[in-house]
Amino acid sequence: MNRKKVSEPSYLRCLASIFVGTFPVFLLFGVAAVFGANTVIFNGKRVYGLVALLDAVLLNVVYAIVFAILQKFGFLLLDVMQGRRT
Repeated sequence: MNRKKVSEPSYLRCLASIFVGTFPVFLLFGVAAVFGANTVIFNGKRVYGLVALLDAVLLNVVYAIVFAILQKFGFLLLDVMQGRRT
């Protein structure tokens, strides 16, 4: 039986999709921290003001990088598993 190979997105596409998808949440946390909410913690300290907004965007980038790496590893694992099955 012929199996259709899963098209694997590039690392940049994985990174961009995760970054764009999570950006509204991190932006909301950053804006809330600008107004004094305890939503952004950087280096174990609560951050407020415009620094919190910038930190929220930075944390979004780090989050996107980590999960894009995990996503690419998952595609690699899926490819190996499908190769052994056929």
